[in-house]
Amino acid sequence: MPVLEGAWSPPMLTAGDPEALAQVLAISETWRLALDPGFARGVSGERLRDALAEVSEVSFTLPEVDAGLDELLAGAAPPLKRLDPIPGGRPRYNVGGLQVAPGWSGPHDESTLVIGDAALDRREWSALEAFAVGSCAPVLEGLAAGQEDSLALLEPFLDRVDAILWRSFNAGLRRSLPALRAELEPYEELRPRSSFSDARELETYLCGRGYLRYVDSYRGCDESKESCPGAPRIFLVGGARIGLPEPDVGLTERCPELIGRDYAADVRELAANASRDAARNVSLEWSVLADRLGLISEVHAALEDICVPRRRRFSGAVIDETRRRLAALGGLLGSPDHSPRGARWGFEGGSFDVVGIGRVTQLARFDEVSLNREIRAQARGLREWVFAAARCRHPSGELPLAVLAVLAGKVSFLGYFYEEELICGDLPPLMGRGDAAEECDVLGLDSREADKAAAPGATAESRRSRR
Repeated sequence: MPVLEGAWSPPMLTAGDPEALAQVLAISETWRLALDPGFARGVSGERLRDALAEVSEVSFTLPEVDAGLDELLAGAAPPLKRLDPIPGGRPRYNVGGLQVAPGWSGPHDESTLVIGDAALDRREWSALEAFAVGSCAPVLEGLAAGQEDSLALLEPFLDRVDAILWRSFNAGLRRSLPALRAELEPYEELRPRSSFSDARELETYLCGRGYLRYVDSYRGCDESKESCPGAPRIFLVGGARIGLPEPDVGLTERCPELIGRDYAADVRELAANASRDAARNVSLEWSVLADRLGLISEVHAALEDICVPRRRRFSGAVIDETRRRLAALGGLLGSPDHSPRGARWGFEGGSFDVVGIGRVTQLARFDEVSLNREIRAQARGLREWVFAAARCRHPSGELPLAVLAVLAGKVSFLGYFYEEELICGDLPPLMGRGDAAEECDVLGLDSREADKAAAPGATAESRRSRR
């Protein structure tokens, strides 16, 4: 099982590079801090002043009268063009031809930092490549590697379960399929809609055609010595399950009543009998391990949600605790305890989704032991812990702040920062190098979609579905 330790942290979206801001602030020992009036109403100037002093060891004075962005730029929108980012770094922006407006009342002979809400086009901003501080790559890669090794050890057991399922299901098809097919032969003829006297007759015919396609999807399986794609199989999806991947032939809830028989249910019963045969003939200890490996999909789902870059902040203590909890979860996954202690296969209905296959009808599910239940609970609890511990959360669609430095009457720096990057309670400004998400500007993806597309490692369910 995977070792889920190492330096990782839930990614926090970032709009700018504090190092670039620190470099320009170092030019002068003292700066006037001018806040746009709209922004100033929602933030403490003193808190922002202290935060900026942590970015660069300079002193700031607050002006008596605000001289904000609108006045500085005479109402014009600041440009939105990034410089080529440092590999693995955070985005910087081209100041372009920005000029101080002639009517600006701010000081021309003092170094001034002007901050306010950026008046940007939301679509243009959303189209930019997403950057984040923090990455889950180490643990996601470890999860995938441990999953791969565990799956290789379990493969003989999984193959044995599939073989028992196929032998039983195949025997049932040989007995039942010819008679089922013969009853549906009247629906082989293609008929135009005009040949039906009313809507009920047409609906009955369409149901018959659907059942015919359903039964025909298994033709040839009864003659095969090896399993066919529609046979019942063991899946590792949130645990160990036995399921039947059924063809989508457009059957409705009314079809059994209209036809007088549910042919799909007849085939499902053959598969259900096969699942009972398999459960009687497989090791419960190996079933415990298969169920535990299937729980990796629960851990992966929790991490996948945790690791979507979002506008939020975490304290160092929270990040340390999150790492500790995940490492403990990895320890449970790798526990040498695989005693069944009364666990068994339960035959319950329902359905579940499998990557690469779609909706699968559930025939049986392993009744997990207490340790496996604890793993499931801790995986879900980890996600809740991270979301509850996040601070200064903002919707990802909100625009950033614009930060402009005016030196000797000229705009010498333009940067964009999310508010929480600079101010978030008692947390320091968000420093550190960023991890660029997959480039998403061409595809027009937002940061959530980009992160999901880039997440490393496949779950056990998708690997099993491609066997």
